[in-house]
Parts: sequence; structure tokens; C-alpha cells
Amino acid sequence: MADYLLLPAKDEAENLPWILERARAVGLIPVVCDDGSRGGTAEIARQHGAVVLVHEENLGLAQAIRTLLSFALAQGKPGDLFLIMDADGTMDPALFPEMHRALWKHHAEVVIASRFRGGGTQGLGLLRRFFSQMARTYFSPHIPHPLHSSR
Repeated sequence: MADYLLLPAKDEAENLPWILERARAVGLIPVVCDDGSRGGTAEIARQHGAVVLVHEENLGLAQAIRTLLSFALAQGKPGDLFLIMDADGTMDPALFPEMHRALWKHHAEVVIASRFRGGGTQGLGLLRRFFSQMARTYFSPHIPHPLHSSR
């Protein structure tokens, strides 16, 4: 069984060393999809031991995630876990052990980390906070789950 960190990345060479170091520290195998970067993202990812998938031109976040999920489907074995997060440095791979425990404790198939858990919204602009809160308000009643934080 293996645990992978899937990172869609465009022009994230500056953020990748920290993220990849943190990922490896918690036992994650990093896989970076360089989505048409111009600034050495793929090279930095390779230097830090990541599996690198490359889009020669920018195809957008959705396609980068599709590429990473195709990798997961092709390479994954029963029992493997896949964590997807942004490569912009706003999320910490060190959260993986806590998410892993929640996954097994609650027999879940999906665990989603949120900046809003506990009321924190660090690193988000006003407009993004607004839209995120609207999405949370809309989806919360439709996704009953024991991990839902109390408000």
C-alpha cells in the first residue's frame, strides 16, 4: 500500500520544495502535474523526488486534476490512498496523518480538509471567502457526515 500526494501545478517552482519536503516527511509519494509552467516547475519537482507528469501547454486546473486521477487509476493498487491539494503553499501535507486517521476511524471513502474548520480562513481573499462560505452553506445540508465540524 502506498500514499500519494497529487499536485496540479502551474508556475509553482517557488512553493514546491517546501511542499515536497513536507509530503515526504509524512510518507507521501508526490506526483506533480506541471500544467504548462514556464518557470522550472517540472525540474524543481524532479529534483525533489516527485513523479512528474507534464502538459506542454496550460490546459487548466480541471485537466491537470484529470491527468493526476488518470495516473492514480493506472498506477494505484487496492489500499493505496491519494491526496489532492493545491501546489500554491496554502495547504500543508503534514495534515495527511490526521486525515488518514479520520478516513479509517469513520470508514470513509473521502476526507476533505477545509480552511473553515474551526473558523479559520487564512490565506483567502474576501471574494474567495464569500464564495467558499456560500458553497459551504449550500452543500452542508446535503452531505451529512460525522466529521462535519460544529458551527
